[in-house]
Amino acid sequence: MTQAVALVMLIKFAAVLGIVRFFGYSWRVTFLASAGLFQIGEFGFILAQSGLDMEVISQEFYSLILASALITMMLTPVVLPRSVALFEIRTIFQRLGSSRRNCSCVACRSSEKIAILAGFGRVGKHIAKGLEEAGISYTVIGDRS
Repeated sequence: MTQAVALVMLIKFAAVLGIVRFFGYSWRVTFLASAGLFQIGEFGFILAQSGLDMEVISQEFYSLILASALITMMLTPVVLPRSVALFEIRTIFQRLGSSRRNCSCVACRSSEKIAILAGFGRVGKHIAKGLEEAGISYTVIGDRS
């Protein structure tokens, strides 16, 4: 079951990604459209029922299609907002990287890695510990409570 859901999500994501990008849309639009359309739609129910009626697919495969459709539909509202956040974080890091390449200050020419933590709560403390263990400097923006 898990493999079927993952396969559907991967194939649909890749197909939408390729089609939307082919038509010249930006990577942001392409990525978000792909993340929003990875689920099996309602038309899948009709196709599965027709396949079952014509005895092209078995009852087990029909059940797998229905379960996969329901799971992917339930995952969409969970995955889409996180995809938006993921893309925005990627964009921020790209901008930081490009501005650093164009900068001539001593700090930007340094090869030292530095991380910026937004907050120092439960998760921030764990990330800071991992950064320290990896020998990466960090600074914290926000509350240190």
